[in-house]
Amino acid sequence: MNFSRLKKESHSGEVSSGVNSSGSESGMSGLFSLDTTSNGPTPVPVLFGFVQNHKWRNLKRALRKKKGARLCSERDSSGLYLLGIALGYGAPLDIIRLIVSVDPAQLNAVDDFGANALHIGCLNGAPFDIIKYLLRNGTTNLISDPDSDNRVPLHHAVECLCRNEIDFSEGVKVIVSLCEVAPTLIHHQDQRGDTPIDLVQIASQTIPSEGDTSYGQRLRWLYGFVREISIQVYKRRKSAWEEAGHEKVCCSDESYTSGERDDEELRNFGKKIKNKSVGTGTTAMDSMTLSEEL
Repeated sequence: MNFSRLKKESHSGEVSSGVNSSGSESGMSGLFSLDTTSNGPTPVPVLFGFVQNHKWRNLKRALRKKKGARLCSERDSSGLYLLGIALGYGAPLDIIRLIVSVDPAQLNAVDDFGANALHIGCLNGAPFDIIKYLLRNGTTNLISDPDSDNRVPLHHAVECLCRNEIDFSEGVKVIVSLCEVAPTLIHHQDQRGDTPIDLVQIASQTIPSEGDTSYGQRLRWLYGFVREISIQVYKRRKSAWEEAGHEKVCCSDESYTSGERDDEELRNFGKKIKNKSVGTGTTAMDSMTLSEEL
């Protein structure tokens, strides 16, 4: 795994090299090596090595020892913590649970890039059961807080699926679970002005016109799926705007913040997304009529 992938990737789909504009190395590029800063070499937290090598039994034994809590709380120079590195390296759910039980604060902690556990899990293709665990046990702002690129976890989940780095049906379930909780985040713009639906459109434009691959078909399905979510959320927000006594005009994103997702109608819509999408496999997705599903 490219260690810089634990947090940063460009919108063009190219992985950040871990080198900033001045040419110096960032903290991300130094993971699992010595962090060479002006203060001299700093060893990487010892438990990170177990995660890197998928030594899950060794990690469990270390965490259950008396000094386990202290070792678990260590971070690297970029603020990356054990839970974050475990999510980046595909740790199983029992490992994620154990880390959180030893140091619960990590569930809602952020690194120096503003990324919380849900950002990192979605960015690295964590499976649905782990995303579901994070959503159920984290604070309510875990899903809505932006990172330093002003991206919410939904951005990363969508782009991970577009990179074809997670099983398609599994990735769709992750996206559905995020939209179920906070459907209005489908309109959240990152620092470049891109919403999650924009990321799918960008990825679709990179597919060669000749030939029709299954990957291209899936991207088109995904674009239609998130676009339909976007349309339905927009209609409900517009309706709420008009019912509040405002003029019947299109409500802009500036009129609503991502925190205003407690509207009962939007909550019901989130549940509808889940109910209509559960159990969809690749074959069902290819033949699905989105307007009927939503």
